[in-house]
Amino acid sequence: MMKKNHRRPQEGAYRYTGAHARKRAWAWLAVSLVLLCSSSVFAAEFTLKFTVPPRAEFYLSTDYVDLGLPKTDGRGTYFEGKDVVFLSFRTNIPSQWKIHISGRDFRGPAGTSIPISRLLWKIGTGEYRSMPSEGESGLVMDWRDFTEEILTGQHLPISYYLELTGDEYEGEYTSIITYSLFLP
Repeated sequence: MMKKNHRRPQEGAYRYTGAHARKRAWAWLAVSLVLLCSSSVFAAEFTLKFTVPPRAEFYLSTDYVDLGLPKTDGRGTYFEGKDVVFLSFRTNIPSQWKIHISGRDFRGPAGTSIPISRLLWKIGTGEYRSMPSEGESGLVMDWRDFTEEILTGQHLPISYYLELTGDEYEGEYTSIITYSLFLP
């Protein structure tokens, strides 16, 4: 009788080659991945929160304006200060904000005065508008004039014009002009 050689496969027996071993390893890897992926998955979550504080910036570029020397044209004598003050504002408050202007009558020497309503003002290249009478205020602009621009801020030049009528006494006259930002 012939002895079986365990090292050499018999006729018709399955031989393991390097290619078969690789295929078998890939199959085990695929099965392992399927089992791993089908296992339970755990997750945890939380809510992240932050608050942007309300912010409103509102200021004038100067606290004093001198309209300088009077000028004359064929019609009369006047004072004009072009872009003599800049109004800057910025807000992140989404509300129906508005800016108003008001002023006191010009006071001169020996108790003389000139009504503030004779002073004209304008923003940028717009048209001159009359100041409201002392004790009243007028609308400069509101939220309808600007939408997203207020987040980045506005820097607006303001000019003034005052024509003399001939009934003014000589001397230095002063007034206080107030701009107010209203945030509901």
